[in-house]
Amino acid sequence: MKQPGNKLTHKIRYAFEHRLLPHLFYDGKLQFMGKFSRGKELLFFIIDDMFKDQKAKNPYTQEDFDTEPFRITDDILVLKIIFPEPEDEPLCYCSYVFYNTKTENGIYFCIEKGRPDDIDQAFVCCWTPDGTHEDYDKCPLNKNQDLLRCVQIYIDRFPEEFSQHKDME
Repeated sequence: MKQPGNKLTHKIRYAFEHRLLPHLFYDGKLQFMGKFSRGKELLFFIIDDMFKDQKAKNPYTQEDFDTEPFRITDDILVLKIIFPEPEDEPLCYCSYVFYNTKTENGIYFCIEKGRPDDIDQAFVCCWTPDGTHEDYDKCPLNKNQDLLRCVQIYIDRFPEEFSQHKDME
């Protein structure tokens, strides 16, 4: 397990995970999904530039990041962005970015490190287009429970996108 990071590293990483990436997503959803689905290089270059701008040493490598694009329906794309192991709360283990190519609805979720006493628990939150942070409480990190929680929140937020699938049952 990594030791707690220094304050500047925490500040840069928080800005990257919680401010910059959600803003880039909501500013151009389809473009974001396309650019970041291609791999981890872009993620690393952006955060590396953020460290250089602050004249700070970047403790992360390109190998610490990854992306996994997939679909949950024909229209709904999901991009899992994997971050380095979070040193402190509320840095992220990963983000799940949902985008419906038909309706253009989307949500940027963060799976955040919880308190030290919350072993194997993360917090699920999301950022809205206006920069509001919404909390959805704890979630286990095992067996894709974090992803399943995000899917449920997405379904609750946009039930009309799933009504056609109910007709097939």
